[in-house]
Amino acid sequence: RLLKLFLSIVLSLSASMASQAQKFAVSTNLVEWANFLTLNLSTSVSISRHTSLSAGVRYNPWTFHSTYEMPLRANQKTANFGVRYWPWYVYSGWWFGTKVQYMDFTETGVLRPKVFQGKSIGLGLSFGYSWMLHEHLNIEAGCGLWGGSHFQYSVYRTAASMDLLRSGPKNFIFIADQNSECCFIRIDLYKEWSPLLAHRRTGDRYQGGSYIRTRSQDRGRQAVGINSR
Repeated sequence: RLLKLFLSIVLSLSASMASQAQKFAVSTNLVEWANFLTLNLSTSVSISRHTSLSAGVRYNPWTFHSTYEMPLRANQKTANFGVRYWPWYVYSGWWFGTKVQYMDFTETGVLRPKVFQGKSIGLGLSFGYSWMLHEHLNIEAGCGLWGGSHFQYSVYRTAASMDLLRSGPKNFIFIADQNSECCFIRIDLYKEWSPLLAHRRTGDRYQGGSYIRTRSQDRGRQAVGINSR
């Protein structure tokens, strides 16, 4: 019920933001795909030159089997909502972000035979860098942490026996785990506010992988190049 409520809020906010946003983007995290084929999708919208809001979901229902006939699971149902600050332009250069996240998880056999089950809610902090490969394609890299509370948490001896070892709420903090921003491929579906187009409003221009700010001086059409980074 909590996950459904959280997803409803995220989707409602996403729809509201998208209707007013100047730029809309969709992205997927490659690290999550490597994490036992976790399905994941994020959407984000710019609300100003330096700020973007995002909402994302992850889902992993798969069970794998090792050579020792031990099941491997990294099951999860996750939803998050966050905000990023971009010192130069949205979806370009350095970014700093925060998010609130809910996760329902079951993990076993990945590093040990114990089964970990629970539901978590917490706050994440992250930073990274975004490279523009094409007008509608970015790649990002970054790292972060998130911490909070496993408000429901149980540990079992093995998946076969399911003998309960301990149970109860538990606080946590993870640094640069698979639930933090690690590696993204971003596909921009709509690009109204971007470094490539912003020169129409600000006089800035994109040249050779760099963002150059220019201004005319003394009517002589002299340009002064300032590397924004």
